[in-house]
Amino acid sequence: MYWLEYGEMSDHKCKDQIRKKYGLQIYQVAGCYVSEELMAQIEDYNNVIDEYMKEVYDQNWKQKILGPDIDCSKILLEGE
Repeated sequence: MYWLEYGEMSDHKCKDQIRKKYGLQIYQVAGCYVSEELMAQIEDYNNVIDEYMKEVYDQNWKQKILGPDIDCSKILLEGE
């Protein structure tokens, strides 16, 4: 399962921790220059993954990933 991101590359160590603990791979699909169409597609896809993660974990799954267990302060999981 993938969470798609674009923009500046984020911390790889953190990505490995999220993959191992939650089975969620963070995949860089584009750099800083992204069309509005691609941003919309990424947001649509991530919304599907968000709903799935809410069912599997709970409504606060992002906060748990960004919590004290895994230092992911540089990873954007809010669709930013």
